[in-house]
Amino acid sequence: MTLKGPNRFLLAFAAAVIGGFAAVPAIDVVVDPFWRFDLVTIRGINEQRPVFSSYARLSKAGAVCRLRPRQVTMGTSRVEVGLDPHHPGWSEEPSPVYNLGLAGIGLKELLLNFQHAVNTSPIKRAVIGLDFLMFNANREATVFGTEVLDFDRNQLVLDPGDSCWRTLRYNARRFFGTEGLYYSFLTVTSQLTQADRTDGTKVTAWMSLYDRDGFRSYFAAGYNLLLDADGARPKFSELQEQYYVRKVWRPPPGYRYCFSKPGQPNTMDTFRELVRIARRSGVDVRFYLEPVHARMMLAIQDAGLWPQFEDWKRGIVEVLAEEAKESGKPEFPVWDFSGFNSVTDEHIGKTMRMRWFWEDSHYKKETGDLMLDRVLDYHVPEYTIPQDFGVRLRSDNIEDWLVATRKAGRAYVDAEPDEVRRVQETVAGVLEGSAGSNCGYYMDDLRTASAALHRGDTETANAAIERAKAIDAADRGRAAEMGVTYWEPGFAAALRTVEEGGQLSPN
Repeated sequence: MTLKGPNRFLLAFAAAVIGGFAAVPAIDVVVDPFWRFDLVTIRGINEQRPVFSSYARLSKAGAVCRLRPRQVTMGTSRVEVGLDPHHPGWSEEPSPVYNLGLAGIGLKELLLNFQHAVNTSPIKRAVIGLDFLMFNANREATVFGTEVLDFDRNQLVLDPGDSCWRTLRYNARRFFGTEGLYYSFLTVTSQLTQADRTDGTKVTAWMSLYDRDGFRSYFAAGYNLLLDADGARPKFSELQEQYYVRKVWRPPPGYRYCFSKPGQPNTMDTFRELVRIARRSGVDVRFYLEPVHARMMLAIQDAGLWPQFEDWKRGIVEVLAEEAKESGKPEFPVWDFSGFNSVTDEHIGKTMRMRWFWEDSHYKKETGDLMLDRVLDYHVPEYTIPQDFGVRLRSDNIEDWLVATRKAGRAYVDAEPDEVRRVQETVAGVLEGSAGSNCGYYMDDLRTASAALHRGDTETANAAIERAKAIDAADRGRAAEMGVTYWEPGFAAALRTVEEGGQLSPN
């Protein structure tokens, strides 16, 4: 039978519509903006995945489902740009290796992503970078609304009974639908060429790209272009110290560094949960403390946070020791690359390049290679890792190591007076008018005293005031013993308010 007139038109129209609907998911899967399927890579079409960078949390969760890695490295953006999944030390265990680092990641999100990796992959080994910023309970309370903008726990497989198939269906509109077609269009039209590597307007685009193993391997090319233009010194401006003192280590609205916060777990307990999950999963987990340039260490000191910095290290060592005793198994190791040492103390000159750092916060792949040499026990005859870079911390050496770090800090202060002055001026500007930086436990007792005075209970009020004074005196004395800054001007003001009969804010 031959169709004529309207019938032929309707059939052709229907075929075109059906073909169009079929073509959309086909295009999405082939172009694969999120690297979820990895069927084909075509230069000039999808060799680079800029959308992957914009939605890294969605993309990396999907990539873990696709790749099912045997080894992962996890942590903040420092891990993304510094720890190479192609380092030869990984070869002692099966491949593949995936860089699961995520910019701005907090401790709870780290825990959830570790669960996702364990539930979707036959993980054998994980190298996890721990950062001082992760353990601030005040930051944990705000991070999902500030730095972590695309987090969605429904994209993660958080239960052994769950599956990647469920997460695939959950994101179907992005992977197969018209929304995915838009991302495919962005992918194809945003491919960078070799000529773009020398185009200053494309630097940020280059630096944000990931390779198929989750590593920001393009970062060096982009940053070197900036260094060629300006040299190293402008990258070590005061912007990093300003940002970390104002927002990361002391996040608003409280501007305090605390390991605990009412209504949420103590961050050391969250870390303990991560360690226990690792033990139950049989994963060989190796922790390390992230290095930053010595300038950032000065900023921690000048902000009055050095006692918390040391307590952070003590807490990690204590949790690992307690878990080992609880499980009857050897401790998970933790190496300390932070503080002042022959790598982090690198002099900032006017040269176009530095050996170990891109800027104050992010270390280079060369630094990451040294760290992986240490953590993975990989030996290269041609060079020796500096002895003070990557000390394995245990209960029997932590206190001596903290003392040695303080001594190294004083040596850096003597050697780099210009850097000391720059950082001090920066931190002082940020802290001007602030009440303090540490957790301010004295405030609980001062609030108790204020409430007691208003109901006429002077005995309770006086006892609470004495306790608050004792806390302040102990903290002040501890900082003096360490030789570091104590920054708590808010105590005197709050004490005066209470003694004059005023009321303190409940916040």
